Amino acid sequence: MEILEVYPKDLHVRLELSMTQIQKVLDFLDNCEFTGDLKNEELVQAKDYVIGEFFPKLDKLTEDVVRGGGV
Repeated sequence: MEILEVYPKDLHVRLELSMTQIQKVLDFLDNCEFTGDLKNEELVQAKDYVIGEFFPKLDKLTEDVVRGGGV
């Protein structure tokens, strides 16, 4: 893991993961169930980000690589 930039209230990090490791993360996320407090706005935003952005982007990345399209 490498820190790329540090901004006020933000940190940009580069992760290097193998396809096997990415698939493990995707398998885990695919089998998770949110049981957090829906009244906690920060937790809801985190859930929405993981489900709405992070998971789909990671999934598309792996699909592109598997099809030979690269990134």
